[in-house]
Amino acid sequence: MPVVWLICDISGSMVEAGKRFQARSMIREIEQLSRFGYVSSVDLRLATWGQEVIPYSWATDEELPDQVLNCRGTSDVVALASFITQRPEDRYIIMSDCHWSLDSEDASNATKVISESESVRIIGLGADANTKVKNRAVIPCEESIVFIEKWLSL
Repeated sequence: MPVVWLICDISGSMVEAGKRFQARSMIREIEQLSRFGYVSSVDLRLATWGQEVIPYSWATDEELPDQVLNCRGTSDVVALASFITQRPEDRYIIMSDCHWSLDSEDASNATKVISESESVRIIGLGADANTKVKNRAVIPCEESIVFIEKWLSL
């Protein structure tokens, strides 16, 4: 059964305009698609992403950890790229407003790794979501369920 990581950006900008609640809703929608059999069987796992990526022990029929709504600070794209490259056989759905700091060569290179990976899909949250991440289209939240449903069924 393929592993699919639901990774939620918990940087400070996710507090604005209810983006953290959009992320919570997206996690629940994806979880229900899986639990009710609308997509192929997948092993859904949950992580938050700020200065590091933190995986959580979470069963899909449980409430989400409080940390998903505890947004502050910045998100480190180098930490995210490292997490993804350590698990190349897994797939990733990143929920973020995509306002990632690219002020270093390491951050720019990490964003390139993320954006070029076929195992990664990025859902843009909020009306101000950055729509491109290193030439990769970011899926708008309101269009994501149809896209994710097809992608998870592959």
